[in-house]
Amino acid sequence: MIEGDRQPLSAHKTVELVCRATGSRPPAVISWWKGTSKLKALKDNISVDGNVTTSIITMTPSSEDNGKHLSCRAENPLIAGSAIEYGWKLEVHYIPQLTLRLGSKLRHSHIQEGNDVYLDCSIIASPWVSEIGWRFGGKELHTNTSAGIIVSNQSLVLQKVQRTSRGHYTCVASNSEGEGESNVVQLRVQCKLFMIIDKR
Repeated sequence: MIEGDRQPLSAHKTVELVCRATGSRPPAVISWWKGTSKLKALKDNISVDGNVTTSIITMTPSSEDNGKHLSCRAENPLIAGSAIEYGWKLEVHYIPQLTLRLGSKLRHSHIQEGNDVYLDCSIIASPWVSEIGWRFGGKELHTNTSAGIIVSNQSLVLQKVQRTSRGHYTCVASNSEGEGESNVVQLRVQCKLFMIIDKR
């Protein structure tokens, strides 16, 4: 069995795990598995009486390990089919991963003054985020209906954009692991041209 409680792990933080097998003659051979991938043990120990085999691994999980099955397998090397396996599904916590995009029907090259612009923030996180925010030019952005700015959780609406709307936008989110920030979307606004005819 794997010793210790099944606590969530934090991405990029190394943990030491211990598996112990008893009652095998000769001593059990222990192997570690993450999904279908075999892991390399840090060290294996056999008790003086040969009754207990202990295997230790160190592991630095990543966000991709969330949901994968971790197990240790003990087997008597002289008895075919004697393997006993113990494990659980990994729960790995990590800083939110965010992706910011223009609304699906918008293209950078076709945004003109007076258009409405939508920005969508996609979030992958474990545990789920407790707070979501928006930044414009590195500064916090809040709902301001008189200025045509509407912040709605994972969406940002800019109504009737002007030249002052040009710049860098990001979305941010935080959970118990920390704060994550998205890629930068640079908003370019094409200005309308005015022609003045001077009648003399």
